[in-house]
Amino acid sequence: MKTLDLADVARLPEELKDGEEIALRDGERTVATVTPVKTIEERIDQLARQGKVRKGTEKIPAWFFEERPPKFPSSVLEQLLHDRYSRDW
Repeated sequence: MKTLDLADVARLPEELKDGEEIALRDGERTVATVTPVKTIEERIDQLARQGKVRKGTEKIPAWFFEERPPKFPSSVLEQLLHDRYSRDW
């Protein structure tokens, strides 16, 4: 993590281009930490490297976006079993 004095805050945009976090300091005291924005793909890659998520290997089927969510007149488990056996997965 880089550090930057509050008096040099005008350099902040230039320093953020490297993609590192920057600690803003007022003397010896840290007053803020600035983190550059990441795209969702960059964030997912970072989480995958940390072992916190796994990337999917399959595509989401088209019907997933077209169908309405199921209503649950009974238990969620009963509805899940009904859906599992009524679809061709």
